[in-house]
Amino acid sequence: MSENQVEQKSDRLKSRLDRLVTRNEIEPSSRRQRAVAEAKERKRKAETGQHKQDMQYLLTPYLEEYFSNLNNVLEGKMPKMLKERMVVVSFLGLKRLSQLENSFTVDQHVEKLLKEGKLPHAIHLCKMAKETGSVAMNQILKYLMQKGQKDTATKVLNVLKKNGCLPTDRTPVILVKNSGSSDKKLSPTDVQKLLKNYEFSISKTKSALAKTILSNALLDNLVKNSSTKYAIAMYMDIPKKGRFSCDCQTYTTMLNMVSHQPLPLKKEIIDLRKEIWSEIQQREENGEITLDSKLVDAYCNSLSLQTGTQYFSMVSEVNEKYYSIDMSKEPRGTKKFPFTQRQFDILLKSAVNTESYTQAGKLFDQIQDFKHVVLDLQIYHNLLRSAYLWKHSHIATVKILNQMILDFKNGNEKSRLNSLTIHLAFRNFLKYRGQELDLEFVEKLIHEVLPELEVNIDETIMRSYLTLYCKVFRDSHGHKPRPNIGFHIVMFIRDNIESLSKVGHRQPHPEKLRKALLNGGNICSYVIKHPDSSGLPEGAIAEIKQVKDQLEALTKELNETFAKTKEDPEKSKNDQNKSTEKKKDEEDEEDDEFFIV
Repeated sequence: MSENQVEQKSDRLKSRLDRLVTRNEIEPSSRRQRAVAEAKERKRKAETGQHKQDMQYLLTPYLEEYFSNLNNVLEGKMPKMLKERMVVVSFLGLKRLSQLENSFTVDQHVEKLLKEGKLPHAIHLCKMAKETGSVAMNQILKYLMQKGQKDTATKVLNVLKKNGCLPTDRTPVILVKNSGSSDKKLSPTDVQKLLKNYEFSISKTKSALAKTILSNALLDNLVKNSSTKYAIAMYMDIPKKGRFSCDCQTYTTMLNMVSHQPLPLKKEIIDLRKEIWSEIQQREENGEITLDSKLVDAYCNSLSLQTGTQYFSMVSEVNEKYYSIDMSKEPRGTKKFPFTQRQFDILLKSAVNTESYTQAGKLFDQIQDFKHVVLDLQIYHNLLRSAYLWKHSHIATVKILNQMILDFKNGNEKSRLNSLTIHLAFRNFLKYRGQELDLEFVEKLIHEVLPELEVNIDETIMRSYLTLYCKVFRDSHGHKPRPNIGFHIVMFIRDNIESLSKVGHRQPHPEKLRKALLNGGNICSYVIKHPDSSGLPEGAIAEIKQVKDQLEALTKELNETFAKTKEDPEKSKNDQNKSTEKKKDEEDEEDDEFFIV
């Protein structure tokens, strides 16, 4: 045996020994034995599913590249090597091919993929599911329509229809209802397209219920996009009798449209509302429809926005007919609904708009009788806006504030006081006539209640507080404050002067802040000039003067800032726009005629 042959055998022996140690197997020596071993290995992997894992590992980069482009999925340009169904299904999140036959499972996985922003993955999963992907297809269409991608939604619908995903009765509703949900409103051309699609869908739909749903979807879309003319025209075309006819949702949409019309309402809009309600009453008497709470609320809300005492009477009559304060006293089978905060708010709004202030007071006095009413902050603020006009005193305001505090302590988080609450209450206190204002209540509210409720003392509260006490100190026919209160007020200003320090260009209400600073200075001057009535301790004058100097310095800085701004109106306008994110917050809606300099 030659040396080369010995070396070759030696290398082969080393290789076989190495395999024996590391893999616990010996490589077959002959070609046939190796082929048989490889076939056995393939069979073992097929039985355990390991070959699929190996393929998925190899194909994952290619799958990711393919699904990164939506056009690939829409055009169906999938390479042959990626058409292994089990591998693709596993990549899309399913465990078994049989799951494609379950529409609920497909719908769940499509929803998950859309939340993750994987639109191409969701579309391809629907394509693989075919007819069981119809519900999931509706999810994809709704997702695209809400993002304003109408053209893409149309392409997706056509692609999925070709792949076996049949549209359901819900499909045209989604396309119609969400077509105007993007930031851009519908143009007349868009409206005409919608109407054409609607007519085509109605002609192809046999189900009366599906026709009603589709009609309501389009009507709702037109109302939301302020297409009043088209909405009224479409409403007139919908049958008023039969299986396919106006239902509660149709009437509710139209009455909500009336509520959103600019005031005062035009005569044709008022006549339309009368016609709608008359039709509702007639169909209810004939047993053709059963009214729901949303429909009654929509009608009452449209009435509550108008002035004139007759409208409050109309709202009250409708509420009395359809709502019950205590459902336990109603007979079995009653068609009345429980009286809740929604109805309370509508009645209160109507009382304020029609200047029926006595009725607003009666509503608040009956609050304990309303078992289903949980008042929120907005309702309380509406009560405060009209509280002075009930009794022409501050007593009603005190009652409302006490009720708010009690509600919050009893667990009603929606009644938590805020800065606007204090502003409205103090504004009412400024209007008192002939009756003594309870200053102890004011002090308790500021120094005990607000800290307990964790309400921060901000600029709005400080402005209202200083204005109120400036009124009290300067009103010669008013009421002398109790001794020592003047010094405590000045110390309160000192402790919260930071809230009055926003004197830069970003100050949204410079004139209101200027008045507050001047009011604070006036209070300091009063306390210095009347040390006996203010009950000053020793050395207090120096502290008060220091606070007064701080207020004067802030006033000067504020005046200088906005004096410079007045020279450049364009800069002032830009700075004001940057200072506030909202065009008009709730506080700006309140007048400040009662602020005193």
